Amino acid sequence: MENVDIECKELKCILNEIFLKSPNAIAIFDLNGNIIMKNNMYEEFIKTSKSDIFNTFNLDKNLIIQELKTNCKYAIEKINFIDENNNSLWYKLNFFSIKNYFAVILSNITESIVMSQKIQNDEAIINKFINENTRLQNKLEYEKLKSDFLLRVSHELRTPVNVIYGTIQLIEILKEKDTFIQSFNDFFPILKQNVYRLIKIVNNIVDITSIDAGFMKLNIKNTDIIDLVKNICSSVNSYLKNKNINIIFSSPFKEKYIACDPEKIKKVILNILSNAVKFSKNEKVNISVCILEENNDLIIKIKDDGIGIPKKFHDVIFNRFKQLDPCMTRKNEGCGIGLSLVKEFIKMHKGEIFINSEENKGTEFIIKLPKYEIEDEVAITKNENYLENIQIEFSDIQ
Repeated sequence: MENVDIECKELKCILNEIFLKSPNAIAIFDLNGNIIMKNNMYEEFIKTSKSDIFNTFNLDKNLIIQELKTNCKYAIEKINFIDENNNSLWYKLNFFSIKNYFAVILSNITESIVMSQKIQNDEAIINKFINENTRLQNKLEYEKLKSDFLLRVSHELRTPVNVIYGTIQLIEILKEKDTFIQSFNDFFPILKQNVYRLIKIVNNIVDITSIDAGFMKLNIKNTDIIDLVKNICSSVNSYLKNKNINIIFSSPFKEKYIACDPEKIKKVILNILSNAVKFSKNEKVNISVCILEENNDLIIKIKDDGIGIPKKFHDVIFNRFKQLDPCMTRKNEGCGIGLSLVKEFIKMHKGEIFINSEENKGTEFIIKLPKYEIEDEVAITKNENYLENIQIEFSDIQ
């Protein structure tokens, strides 16, 4: 029995020694909040803070005691005060009840908080650097695209201007000759085609600039999309009748009205058709145009049997100023903003455009437009003459 008493006394001494020398500040209070016992680190805390924990941290003593009576423990994960040297000190407080008493353990977590803040600041600096680096890379890429675009446009503008200028010089030379009328008749189609090329380039630049500036608006009308697209295909067939090009239109519907801007849709269809002709690989070109319905959308599919587009270019084909052939060596004319305009026009209609294509296996463009009509809007069904639009859009096709 004596041995047990001795062991208990030794254990109490050990526990008391641990209590007094603990690196954390520890204090024991009665249920009235009066301090009963404290260790050396708590004494140091009082010297630093000039008060007990309740006043230092502005804690509600009664609320904490009530919480301890109910749950036996209470914790404050992070709390701080400013010492007399204006240092911000951070602590974690753990309260727990022991019979008719309660204890508090104060853990100084200042170093951990400072380190965490330093890591956050370092991460913020790194992220800022990454964002700035990304911004600069994007700016450089955009500047390169812009330079390429200006070079391409300069080349595109120079070609028709040189042709027009050369034609005018020839007319000047031949105007006094008897063969002038015949010569003029020979040169006039060339002159006209290159004027159309200039108009196309300028129109595309104006459209893309208007979209970027937010000035481009849709002129929405209830339009018979079947009639619109069918007439465009028929007009293009007539225009290209001597070029062995066949455009086949099909749809299960005789008419289908949707709210759209017919001028923008016309430009979309003509641009895709001109690309199909421009990048054909055969002497005979077959192009199919089909209009279907899918749930609440109207689907326009335009498919050709041309050279196709490699899959690695599918993600960039609609990018601004993008052409698959190098600027000065490509086989086909164009300044690389046609398909980007197509995508912008479709987006303005809340629609989508997709591409299915493989190299040497042709290309299919799929346009998805929302199917709805505007109330109190008179539907338009007029037949238009698309010849001039076609001449402009197909002006860079020899």
